[in-house]
Amino acid sequence: MEFSFKKEFPNPNDRIAEWNQIQKDYPDYIPIVCEKDPKSKSTLTLSKKKFIVPPTLNMSQFGMLIRNKLKARQDEAIFFLVNGEKAIPGSTPLSEVYNNYKDPDDGLLYIMFSTEVLWG
Repeated sequence: MEFSFKKEFPNPNDRIAEWNQIQKDYPDYIPIVCEKDPKSKSTLTLSKKKFIVPPTLNMSQFGMLIRNKLKARQDEAIFFLVNGEKAIPGSTPLSEVYNNYKDPDDGLLYIMFSTEVLWG
């Protein structure tokens, strides 16, 4: 699955340079690019794609952070796929997710979200 961030910045060295600059201020934080699945019919969008989060967060906590930024309704379920293809249990620490799934070209963690209305 292709992330638009990679299309916007096709050179991995540009993405690495930007992350290296941010990492000077936040050396232990995890770099995440979070985008809406292009197949999602949801009208919810994020105002930004790039996030840096402490390694102590787990997937559920990251999900709540994104849910709040999306201003999602209670009847909208949000699903997250790492690298656009792998669902990760909510209790998994982001440090573990990052170590296992970071992009080999630029060192960023790519997470895609999709929503679904549960009722109503």
